[in-house]
Amino acid sequence: NRFQPGENLLELRGLPWAGHYWTFTGGDFRMPAGLVEFPFNNIYTPEIEGRGVKVQAVHGDTQYSFFWGQEMLTAGPRVAYRIPAPQTVMGASTVHKVAPHLLVGARFMQFSASQQSIADNPYLFPPGRTAGLVRTMAVQSLYNPVKRLKIYAEVSRPTAAGEHELTSVLTGLTWEGPVFTLKANYVYQGTLYFPL
Repeated sequence: NRFQPGENLLELRGLPWAGHYWTFTGGDFRMPAGLVEFPFNNIYTPEIEGRGVKVQAVHGDTQYSFFWGQEMLTAGPRVAYRIPAPQTVMGASTVHKVAPHLLVGARFMQFSASQQSIADNPYLFPPGRTAGLVRTMAVQSLYNPVKRLKIYAEVSRPTAAGEHELTSVLTGLTWEGPVFTLKANYVYQGTLYFPL
């Protein structure tokens, strides 16, 4: 009695206004966790899913995004359905192509849930994650100096009252040649690392 069927939304895409191309979405929305291309396949980064509003604006090599709504979880082995989580998610981000081979993105996110919701849903909140309000600032970058080499770096810092806050770092590189591929990365995460 808790699942919601399908994805239901209304979207206006590509509206030119004030020098930007705008996309407005109301209803169910998805946002990628990665602001830039994520070159590794040994780390799973799920999408941000919610039910609310999402606004995106693109101008040249820069993209701006804002979203707000109730967090949703996708489930179902064959027919996908959505489970509303007792948590509100809000975020604002920007992605900019700084140079021909360098892409940088920054995102502010806020997760909020009542203490009663956390207590009533222990299977949705990991142990040690008892803060009702968590704010996170993350910066991601992808540098591609030559065709086959990609260097990725991410730094994320949460703030939450009464919680042990730890700066999380994810970095690595990939080399993809015709006969040899190398992928190496290092991750250092705290309990409050996104996604919660």
